[in-house]
Amino acid sequence: VFEYNRYILEKHGIAKSSVLLDIIPSIISMSIVSSITNPIYFVKSRMQMQESLLKSKATIGYTGYIDCIRTVYNSEGIRAFYRGISASVLGASESAIYFMMYYKLKRYFSVDERMNSKVYMFPAHYLIWIATMCKTTAMTIAYPHEVIRTRLREYPIANNAIKYKSLIQTMKLIYLEEGFLAFYS
Repeated sequence: VFEYNRYILEKHGIAKSSVLLDIIPSIISMSIVSSITNPIYFVKSRMQMQESLLKSKATIGYTGYIDCIRTVYNSEGIRAFYRGISASVLGASESAIYFMMYYKLKRYFSVDERMNSKVYMFPAHYLIWIATMCKTTAMTIAYPHEVIRTRLREYPIANNAIKYKSLIQTMKLIYLEEGFLAFYS
């Protein structure tokens, strides 16, 4: 999806900047993928969260994935399966940062400035190093979206009230109640 979006942008001259050619396809790709996969990850998150709730005897829990889907649908509605999608789309920033850095560094290391030409002079382990450095940086910058998304997918509290309602409200609440470091917990 990323490469196809990049190709379309290049072909039609929509994004002339190499940075935009890295960022725009990343955001489009992750938005499409998030829209399709969010219900799956929502159910997965709920199943994982029930382990801690069962230990505290706060709830009976789901008997399986089908029961989780049925229970959530009956008690919270179809929209519940898309809870956290705003944070997932925000998570597209991780891919955008990664691809932007990766292509920029790859271009930088692929040019031999002394010879004033584009000569791919680096060995394969440079690509691994570049990819690792870019992914680590992107994950560090974008990790808070993971915390926000997980909070948005939490079980409703008493009387089916939802504590975390929107992206901005969740960010504010986490910061006010737990401080900045909670985004990296």
